[in-house]
Amino acid sequence: MRDLPEKLEEWCFLFMLYNKSTKPVAYEAANALLDSMTEWADRHNWGIGGGFRSPAGDKWHFNFGLCLTETDEPIPRGKAEELMQLAVRWAQERGFSIRGGFRPFDERDEAAFEENMKRWESDE
Repeated sequence: MRDLPEKLEEWCFLFMLYNKSTKPVAYEAANALLDSMTEWADRHNWGIGGGFRSPAGDKWHFNFGLCLTETDEPIPRGKAEELMQLAVRWAQERGFSIRGGFRPFDERDEAAFEENMKRWESDE
């Protein structure tokens, strides 16, 4: 695993949900994925702040933070990884793919989000 901190108060998730075929991913699917991730966070007494958008119209770009809400205990890296794996499994079960991941959150995330989207789009 990358050199990431063991625990943080907030983890940044930056990823793209897409379909390898020419069929676009429906808004309802992207929303259902975010709902699943939010429900997972709620069960752990954490929150998700942010969401998704689709600048290209056929892919959904997620940009959100997994953060503390009801506790002062930092979120372990393993739990952030668990949430990311939930998203990957969710997508695979429905024939979709995910590119991206999670990392520490900082104030540069909006710029990083845009840069990652350009890179991910050009990698296809």
